[in-house]
Amino acid sequence: MTLNVSDSSALIRPNIQEGGPTDLTARRTDFLDFMRSQGRVRQWAGSSPRKWNLTYSGNASAELFVENQGLASPGKRTFAQASLSPWYARAVAAITGHLRDQIAKGGTFEDLLKGELADALKALFYLCETTLCGSAQDKGFSSIIDAADVYAGIDPASITLWASQETGSIGTLDVADMQDFYGNMIALARGADPSVILGNTNQMKNYGNIQGPSAGSGSIYRGELPSVSGQPFDIGVMRNGMGFNGIPITPIRTMANSELLWLDLVNDDPAILMIRDVETKQLGLRNDNEEYMVSVGMALHVPNRRVHGIMRGITP
Repeated sequence: MTLNVSDSSALIRPNIQEGGPTDLTARRTDFLDFMRSQGRVRQWAGSSPRKWNLTYSGNASAELFVENQGLASPGKRTFAQASLSPWYARAVAAITGHLRDQIAKGGTFEDLLKGELADALKALFYLCETTLCGSAQDKGFSSIIDAADVYAGIDPASITLWASQETGSIGTLDVADMQDFYGNMIALARGADPSVILGNTNQMKNYGNIQGPSAGSGSIYRGELPSVSGQPFDIGVMRNGMGFNGIPITPIRTMANSELLWLDLVNDDPAILMIRDVETKQLGLRNDNEEYMVSVGMALHVPNRRVHGIMRGITP
C-alpha cells in the first residue's frame, strides 16, 4: 500500500511559526509617545506632593494721575499654592515551576517568562495611557484641563483663573466651533497660544469632513487636493499634515472620541513627572510559582491649566 499523509501524521513536523505568538491586542500609547517626543516625560524632583505657587491677582494700584493728586493705597499680588501627589500602577506576571522546567529544557517556542513580563509591561503602559487620557481627578487630562474640576487642591469655583477654557455639547463639528474656541483661547485675559490640538482619530475624520471628501454643497469651499501627472490621485485627508490656523492636529487613539484637547506648549510646560521609573521585582515564591511585579509611579503636572482648553460633546 502507498503511504499517505494521514497514515504518517504522527511523523509530520507541525508547521508552527517560531518565536513568540502574534499579538492581536491593540494597546497603543499615543499620548505617552507624544509626550516623549516633546521631551515632556521627566523625573520627579524632591519629595511628594509636588507644590508650586500661583499668582491669581496682581497689583491694582496702577493709575493715571494729575499734579498734586494724592497717592492711592498700595496694591499687592495674591497667592495660592497647588499640591499634586503622584499615582502608581502595577501588573503581576507569574509562571509555575513545572513551566519553568519546560523553558529551561528548550521545550517552548519562546522564553515564556520573558514573554509574560513583556506583556505585563505592555499592560502597565496601556493602563497608564488610558488613565492619563481619562477623567479621574488629578490623573487624567480630561479632568485636569477643565473649567470646573478641582486640580492640585485648587477649586476654580474659588479661584476662577484656575479654570481651563471649555466648550461643551458642540454636536457636529464645524469651522465656527473651531474659530470661536480659538478666539476665546487667544483673547485676554486668558492670553493663550495653542500650539497643538489632540483628538481621537474619529475627530480627525470629523475635522476632515468639514471641508474634505464628505463635505456637502452647503459647506465651506472644499479644498483643492493636489494632483501630479503620472502620480496616484489621493483624496484622503486624514494622514499627517492636518492643522487649524497653523496648529497641528495630532491623533490620540486613546482619547474620548467626543473631545478635542488644545494645549499651549508656549506659555506652559506640562509634563509627565516620573517618581518611579518602570521597576520589575521578583516576589516571594508562592507554592512552586515564580511571581514578578512591574510598577511605575507618575503624575501629569500642568503648572498653568488656564492656558489650555478642551472641546467636549462633539458628535462621534
